[in-house]
Amino acid sequence: MKVSFIKFKDDKDRYKIAKMVGMDVFEISRPEDVDRQIEELEKQNYNTIFIPNSLASFSDDIVRKYKNNENLKIIITPSSNNYKL
Repeated sequence: MKVSFIKFKDDKDRYKIAKMVGMDVFEISRPEDVDRQIEELEKQNYNTIFIPNSLASFSDDIVRKYKNNENLKIIITPSSNNYKL
């Protein structure tokens, strides 16, 4: 199982522990790039991706494209109010 996390670059607190234990945490500089990052992770055979709600809201594909995809699970986590997109 290959797990990854996607976060906005200005969110300094999100997934800090995951990063400290060596898990893959990918930062994006523009929220609009979330779909492109998901596609890239899918190509790299990641099968579980954690995304904060604030970034997931920028995705057109999470529900439409990945809802019934059995090879890729996207888990939406609560958003922090400590940064602005």
